[in-house]
Order: sequence, then C-alpha cells, then structure tokens
Amino acid sequence: PLFRCQLFCLSVNEFVLMINHHHIISDGESVNIIFDKLNQYYTNRLQGINQRYKYPAMHYLQFCQRQQLFIKHRDSQPQKDYWLEQLTQLSHLNLPKLPGAKVKTDKGCVYIEKLPITLSKNLSNFVKCKQSTVYRVLLTIFNILLSRYANQTDVTLGTPFSMRNHELLKNTIGN
Repeated sequence: PLFRCQLFCLSVNEFVLMINHHHIISDGESVNIIFDKLNQYYTNRLQGINQRYKYPAMHYLQFCQRQQLFIKHRDSQPQKDYWLEQLTQLSHLNLPKLPGAKVKTDKGCVYIEKLPITLSKNLSNFVKCKQSTVYRVLLTIFNILLSRYANQTDVTLGTPFSMRNHELLKNTIGN
C-alpha cells in the first residue's frame, strides 16, 4: 500500500499513531503539512472544538497539469540546455577515506545532536542579524566543512525544494 496508518494503544491514556507512506506520494513538505494538520485537529478536539477540514485551494494533480502546460507552451529548451551545461561542469567531491576504514565507501549515517540552548540562541540572533535562515547558515557551515575535508575550494551541494512557490500551493500535499 502507498499509505497506511495504525493507532496503537499502549495504556489507557497513551497511544502511538504510526503512519507509513511511500515516498512516491509525498515529499518532506507534505509530511510537515500532514503533521501540522493532525496536530491542529488533535489540539482542537482536546479543547472541544469541532473544526472541519479545509481543502487546499489547489490539488497536487492540478499543479502537475499546470506545470505540464507551462512546459508545453513555452520554449523551455534554452533553460534545459543552460542547466545541463552548468551541471556537467560540476566537480566531484573527493572526501578522504575514514581513518581505520579498509575501503572507501559511500555509506552514510545519521547523527542527531541537540544544540546547547546558548548556542541555539546565539545562532538565532546571528540569523536575525544577517537576515538569513538557520537552514542557510547551517548549510554554509556544512559546505565549509566538506570543503576542508576534501581539500577543495569548489563544493556543490544540492538541496531539495518543494516547488510550492505559489500561495495556492502552500498547503498542497503530494510529490
């Protein structure tokens, strides 16, 4: 199945909602929207507020159809050619082999660490001062780190984006 959810009862007052979905039907922004809506609904229900679901102004299928029309009725070949040329000129990142590793692999891992409160506040203040975002600052730091590890001055990072650049698409779920 592309989407499944199940509610587990752990005790009289403790439940776990498990949501499992295939990546083909939603992206990270969709997951955020789903959890925000669930949280909003749950909070309202706890307060005795019965709120009806507001459907988004545009569904994802409509967005896709608009994109297809845009591509068909516009000469997009120059844009495609430009970006293909830009992307072919990218250099590969030559990270060193990890100490103790017998062979160099592309296996990664996830490391989660909470920032100390003072560092987090300092970061927030820095971001406001520079009129930037935490995401941009941390991405810049990561870029510098990769540059130092690889001993390369030119590092290219790709980041995902949601294509929700129109107000009608702000709460649209899909991929």
